[in-house]
Amino acid sequence: MEDPTLFIHWFFSCLSLLIMGVRLIWRKVAKQKFVLGDYLTMGAILCCAVRLALIHVVLTWGTNNIKPSLREKMVFTDEIIYRREIGSKFAITNRVFYNSLLVFVY
Repeated sequence: MEDPTLFIHWFFSCLSLLIMGVRLIWRKVAKQKFVLGDYLTMGAILCCAVRLALIHVVLTWGTNNIKPSLREKMVFTDEIIYRREIGSKFAITNRVFYNSLLVFVY
């Protein structure tokens, strides 16, 4: 991965998923029943995983948010337009999962 932002996003997302997974596994190793906090952790894992996938595409393909100076110099092919449209839609969709993740975590 050449993009440090992409690497950092993957690193911290995987670290979060690992910590939450260990919490759930530890609960089963200790032979304890799941409580509300564990179910919220499962929801947080789902939101974190979906967010990881969405942001990977956003960071790889980009969005329609481009500096005007760069916009003037770029040649927009159908492929570039398609990728930036999808990236922009995923960026908006990501907000739902990020806010849901915050609700589950806090």
